[in-house]
Amino acid sequence: MTPDQKAIVLNGLARGGTNITWNILQSHPNVVSPVHETNEIIGTRSHLTLLKPLLTQNPFPPLSSLITRYVRHRFAKYKLKNLQIEDNRYKTEDLPYSQQEILQATLCIKGICSANNWDLHYSNLLSQSFSKIFFISLVRNGYAICEGWKRRGVPPKKAGKLYARFVEQIVNDQAKFPQYKIVKFEDVLQSPFDMAETLFQFIQESPATLPKLRIKVKNTVNLKQKHETHYGELNRKYWFSRDTIGEIIKYDINRLQANGLSAQERALFRQEAREALAYFSYEELNA
Repeated sequence: MTPDQKAIVLNGLARGGTNITWNILQSHPNVVSPVHETNEIIGTRSHLTLLKPLLTQNPFPPLSSLITRYVRHRFAKYKLKNLQIEDNRYKTEDLPYSQQEILQATLCIKGICSANNWDLHYSNLLSQSFSKIFFISLVRNGYAICEGWKRRGVPPKKAGKLYARFVEQIVNDQAKFPQYKIVKFEDVLQSPFDMAETLFQFIQESPATLPKLRIKVKNTVNLKQKHETHYGELNRKYWFSRDTIGEIIKYDINRLQANGLSAQERALFRQEAREALAYFSYEELNA
């Protein structure tokens, strides 16, 4: 990949709705992901862990040039893996990509922040690596995120601190980077096609309106607080029109998840995340 190729960086909290949003972006025929998240390519889950100081700080110019060139090489390598994945190798419902089309397509990177990982650390590096770069950060009602983290062993108080840290950083980054957009996951859920058009316009991709969006099936919570698929095969991707998108999107998923928190857990989370929740006008979700 050359420095002038366009890149999009989607950042969000784990369990924050990045899967749906990332797939909406990749539904565009000229937007292709590197298959894996930032942490798996250059971050804490890659073999480059020892290089983190070089990747997250600003080394002197000669070394900086080598690092950004290497970063572009890594993402180009992983971008080509789409040709080997049945659900990813199609640019439309029935038209596959060529290798050249994938290499030339806009790169769509996904970064995740969690108790063990903070891909926002790499924003400066990615900004230096690609001259045409657009940042999209995804926020979600914190009570729903807290429930998802609780199931993975993160205490509500710690979840609240991480939520507040994430909100503070993306607000600061929005003022720092020229092309930066903060999106609410709730807006993605309520109007996925409208949000797709808004995002495609923001990242300057044409056409901005698509007849179908490709969404990956994941386990979601149900009324019995069980997590299972409610459409198709787990981890497979399917194309949906405006008329059928409701078959995969759960519009009330925030409330369903938040109902898995006790009153005490809500209070512990709110104690740490109150200002962040208020910044985006998030209120407590009740059954």
